[in-house]
Amino acid sequence: MMWWIGALLILLVPAAILGMILHDDARAERARPPMGWVRRLWRGAGKDRRRHPRHLASIPLTYRVLAPNAAPSEAVTRDLSLGGIGMLLSEKLLPGTELELRLQGAPAGPLVVRGAVRWVREMPPQPGEARRLFWAGLELLATTAITQQQLQAILDRLTTSNGRPDA
Repeated sequence: MMWWIGALLILLVPAAILGMILHDDARAERARPPMGWVRRLWRGAGKDRRRHPRHLASIPLTYRVLAPNAAPSEAVTRDLSLGGIGMLLSEKLLPGTELELRLQGAPAGPLVVRGAVRWVREMPPQPGEARRLFWAGLELLATTAITQQQLQAILDRLTTSNGRPDA
């Protein structure tokens, strides 16, 4: 009669140990961070998330930091869209800095818009160039319908003139 208790113990003890191991593995699986966000990020890598298409453009502009006693400075655009401007400048601006921009090349004369710096990168030094250059991405702020029309007129001219609004 005692033999069946021994046989039962021989079968139940390994089953109990295996159950504890599997239970711990399931708990460890739940403790791992979900990988779904990594997959979503990877699928979106390389995609342009801009709301408006950008156009390569080299347009001279002057800008002024919106601060008391700020002097205007010269720059040139690198690209342009209805929602933002990429520009090359010789000073490093901090993200969040608000600027007043005066773009040349609008059909009705210089176009004045406001923008906020979203990012800044230093450009690699060019041979024979002593000054440092920075590439800044700006988001245009509070554009009116008239400003949007003027920007669209510049963009229309860019598409027909190979990136030069005065051509």
